[in-house]
Amino acid sequence: MSWNYRVIRRKFVSEVIPEGEYSHGIHEVYYDEAKQPYTWSKDPIAAHGETLEDIKEDLEMQREAFKKPILEEIEEGERKVLKQVHD
Repeated sequence: MSWNYRVIRRKFVSEVIPEGEYSHGIHEVYYDEAKQPYTWSKDPIAAHGETLEDIKEDLEMQREAFKKPILEEIEEGERKVLKQVHD
């Protein structure tokens, strides 16, 4: 199992904004043996570590997320999945 940081886009729909509005955040994404995302952090991840150097390394790993396509969280039936954004 592997993981990395990715930018995830989510659409929020409400009575006030019925057409929806997007939110973006950096999340941990975990991949299956076929290298497909199968789970991810519910909330965006803040940089963290035991030392300042650890935090710097974590931020560098998060910066790599901007070099990859955005993933959108969508519902497929009863479950949520991530799909690559093509816009």
